[in-house]
Amino acid sequence: MLNIISTIIFAVYFLKLLDFIYLFQIKEYRFDRFLSMFSDESIFNIFYLRNPKLPAKSLRNILIAIIAIPLIFFNLSLIFSVNLLFLIIYFLVSPFFSLSTVILGVFLTGFLARIKRQQLIERAREKVEESSAVFIGITGSYGKSTTKEFLYQILSTKYKVAKTDANQNTDVGVAISILNNLKKDTEFFIVEMGAYKKGEIKTICDFVKPKYGIITALGSQHLELFGSKKNLIEAKTELVNCLPKNGKAYVNSDFKKYKIFSSAEIYWFPVGKKIVNIPTTLSKEYLLNILPCIALALDLKVSEESIIETIKNLAPLQAKLSIHDSINGATVLNDSYNSSYEGFLLAIKTAAAKKIQKKIILSRGLIELGDEKTKIYKSLIWELKKKNIYLYTTDRLFKKLSAKNNLVLYFRNEWIMFRKLRKITDKETLLIIEGKFPEKFIKNLIV
Repeated sequence: MLNIISTIIFAVYFLKLLDFIYLFQIKEYRFDRFLSMFSDESIFNIFYLRNPKLPAKSLRNILIAIIAIPLIFFNLSLIFSVNLLFLIIYFLVSPFFSLSTVILGVFLTGFLARIKRQQLIERAREKVEESSAVFIGITGSYGKSTTKEFLYQILSTKYKVAKTDANQNTDVGVAISILNNLKKDTEFFIVEMGAYKKGEIKTICDFVKPKYGIITALGSQHLELFGSKKNLIEAKTELVNCLPKNGKAYVNSDFKKYKIFSSAEIYWFPVGKKIVNIPTTLSKEYLLNILPCIALALDLKVSEESIIETIKNLAPLQAKLSIHDSINGATVLNDSYNSSYEGFLLAIKTAAAKKIQKKIILSRGLIELGDEKTKIYKSLIWELKKKNIYLYTTDRLFKKLSAKNNLVLYFRNEWIMFRKLRKITDKETLLIIEGKFPEKFIKNLIV
């Protein structure tokens, strides 16, 4: 009997170990991002209530697992050589043993990761120096990827253009994209630049050396990691600080009230908060992504005719409010690429405009908002109530803040949510996937 209990407890320990590797993986092996997770969700939930997920079969994850092997065998020997009382105590503390093991693995592999990262950056730096391509940097709290894709399509009507892949916007991600995508005949290279703290965008600029820069918008995304709004603003404006005198910055006017130091000329958009009449079927919010692209394209001598024709054919990107069929004849708006307060508001607004009887937003919550999280959630709950839109969520804070609101339903995990959706959806249902969900969940939801 003790052997059976020991086996079960060891399985729990091992699954939690794999789950913590997964959690570090999705947090880019950054301790600051991993620790911020505990402000988004309670320690008890993370340690005891999470459904364990398997990490990717990447080199770093394999190395972490190899480093963990001696500690795994040590725990194995402990579990199978003691009494029932010890097993009960061990069961309660085993997640902490699992986490300690993974932290050691992440720390030790960090040295190798830094060496590899620096090698990739140096190779990218050399390739940039050998290239005649002009580099364009794009950053901001949100809208970076959309702006990058729109600008790529517009400039491609006249020039040979390349860009960073998907959401590869860290220093090493940018370096890998340059090594893969920068060709001899590339004339312009568009670089999406992300950051979680001050200095990270400057690090990218140091080897990319952009001539033009776009700052899309100012929001609260990753505010907890930056530490303050001031730090966030200073981090995002590092891009324009790094531009040369003959360069130009295209900056959202939300930044106009803050001090920005740049030797380059600055173009502010939208002028006077008015949106020009642009021939497109995209929503007004997407026009904020288009405006700096138009201004930059005109400065680069792309004809107005080409710009207008391209804009006419622009469409929302996949997983950015893209439309799909769903289970039981329902319709899905897939906004799972990422999520922010502003993106959530846009999802609510887009859903409200649809002439469908039942509307349900699916969300696992917003992360890394710091002290602003409660205020932001209250605002979103109010908007949902005004528009009579349901929220199905796995985030307890949403439910806690809307205890008397029957439009907000809490689920322990997304699969319990999915079973509920399978029962209540029909042709008169609109589902909005807001933010990241497991790939398998989305594949099951989208027909």
